[in-house]
Amino acid sequence: MVLENGTAYRAAVEIEDADNYAFVERGLLGERIPVIVTNIRVFNETGDAAFDDEGSSVTFPKGNYTVTFAGPVRDSTLQAAFDRPYDIELIIPPPFHVENPFLGMVSPGAEINEENGTVTVRWDQVRSFESRFYDPGREQALVIFGTFWIALCALFLVPYLLMKRPG
Repeated sequence: MVLENGTAYRAAVEIEDADNYAFVERGLLGERIPVIVTNIRVFNETGDAAFDDEGSSVTFPKGNYTVTFAGPVRDSTLQAAFDRPYDIELIIPPPFHVENPFLGMVSPGAEINEENGTVTVRWDQVRSFESRFYDPGREQALVIFGTFWIALCALFLVPYLLMKRPG
């Protein structure tokens, strides 16, 4: 879930038969880059579990757990890669959107739903996902920029075409 100001997210990951979880993202060459996260919680049906925070990972007694944490959003983009397929649900609050292909994007296989201004993006059984969102200010800037360039092209193109007209 992206927080209301768009600068951070909260996540919950269900893990099975594990004794650690690493907070990493993939770099341009596929390398594992540590991500700084806060508000880490490890729990299961019996309650909170004791864990050791090792900076970019946590360790705990082997078992089935849910790990929750918060992390930063950089450049209005969220991405993650996993060691096995997961069902992913990303909730993006108003006023943010992902629909405009010039400003936003979602990785393939996503189902996008919008209800009351909240955008929900779902992926079924994927090993990675990526989503870029934008606010209305960026969309307005794109329209202004596009209008300016179309007007500029028309300003120079129309006189040129009139001069080249046979006759």
